[in-house]
This record gives sequence, C-alpha cells and structure tokens, in this order.
Amino acid sequence: MIHKVTDKLVSFSFFSLTDFYDKVDNRTDNNHSKYNIELCSNNKHVDFFGASYQEIMQRKYAWSEGVSKLKELTDMDRVITKQWAKKWCEDDGDEMDMERYYNGMPFLQKRVQVLGTRSRNNRIQKIMINLCEDARITANQMLWKAYTAVKIVDDLESQGVRCEIVLFEASKNIDNSGRELLIELPVKQASEPINTSLLCSILSPWFLRYWLFLFEYTYIKNVNPGLGKARKLSSSESDENCIIIDSGTALSKRAANDFLKGIERGTMK
Repeated sequence: MIHKVTDKLVSFSFFSLTDFYDKVDNRTDNNHSKYNIELCSNNKHVDFFGASYQEIMQRKYAWSEGVSKLKELTDMDRVITKQWAKKWCEDDGDEMDMERYYNGMPFLQKRVQVLGTRSRNNRIQKIMINLCEDARITANQMLWKAYTAVKIVDDLESQGVRCEIVLFEASKNIDNSGRELLIELPVKQASEPINTSLLCSILSPWFLRYWLFLFEYTYIKNVNPGLGKARKLSSSESDENCIIIDSGTALSKRAANDFLKGIERGTMK
C-alpha cells in the first residue's frame, strides 16, 4: 500500500485485493470502526449494507448469486472504442506549427475524439469504477452499478478483449481538514482470467460500506465520522481512453441498460 497526504488529498493505492484485505484484517480498531462493525453485525441495516454481517463474511471473495443478475442487462453485440486523433485548425488548438503558419496553412493542432471499431492492435480495455455513493443511495441501487461493470467485462472478454479493472473510492470532506479521499485498488489485470463471482462481490455495496469504511475509520487520522460525501473522479484521476463508471452512474436497471447502449454507440464517458 502507498499512502500519501497533502493539504487537499488523502490517498491510498493498493497493489492488489490481497494487499487491501491484509491491511483491514491487521487493523487496530477504534470507536468509529467498532461502531461500523456493530452497525453491520446487528443486521438491522441490511438495506444500507446490502447484506447481513454473516453474508458479508461469506461473500468476501465470491458472490455467485450476483452473476445470475447479469442476464437482465443488455448484451453488447459490438463495441465502439474512444480514440484520439490530431486535427489542424486555424483558430483553435493545443500546439502551433510555425512552418505551416508562414506557408498560410492551418497551423494550430487540436486533439479530437473519434470513434473506431476495435482492431487487433487494440485488445485491452481499462475500466475504472468509482464505487462511492452517498448514504441516501440504497444498496439495491448500487448493485445495478456492480452488475453493469461485471456485464461490460464479461461481454468484452467474450469478444476477445482483455480487461483491466481498477476500483476507486472518491469522496470529499473525509477528515477534519476537509480533504478529499482517493482509494485505488486494482481488481483485475488484463492478463488475468475473468472471475465474475469475485467481481460481483468486490463491486458490491457491502464492499464499500463495510470493508472500505472499516479501513478508512482505522487508517485516516481525524476522520470525519460521516466519511464525507461522494464525488466524481477528476480529469487528472482518470484516463481518457478508458470506460469510467462514476459515482451516480447506472443506479437502476434502466440507467444500467442505457449506459451499456451508450458504450455500443461510443457515447460513454
């Protein structure tokens, strides 16, 4: 784990899921973490966590029941990818070519987004999932985001596209100084086979609201007891050619299917 603190940001970058669970399992509990465990273990807040305490323990590495929900979502018959090209303009651009300027040619070079079908040289797709949602969002809503992410990976891999999956938690006002939080956890490398049961478990609401919250209560100094508010990934935190499933995305069956159709059309973020 790599931990950094600046005036504006608290960040944790893990090397793997094993690395994350190792830090959580070897934590030293405080009043906040004890409260989170108690809140979950009394099984009175299943709608918030999305599962009982016993179920969360059983689903630490797999949730096979979640895989069955994938069939309710739209299949992606083809995949359009985002690509970038350079275009010469006369009045807008990021770079200037003086030789073209002196020759009376469009001299400003602008990067523009174009759509293209996936080629043999473009067989890896990075997918970034911001798991964070505010407390008003129910666990059932969050599950649709999980199903969406797993569905995308499953469909892409079945088409011969290898996926790299990175889970994030992005929030603001995480501590008494009002810092933002960014947790980064690689879930699947492109070279690894897909495990849909594991993905359904790791992208679930209880992974955020039990495991990640437990970690934050333990490892963040002067943590805000309410753990702040969800935020979207900033442009500096995301990659331009990846699929981003951000906070507030795909929180219903309809929104999930619309997002999947957007990927087919090449209009996803």
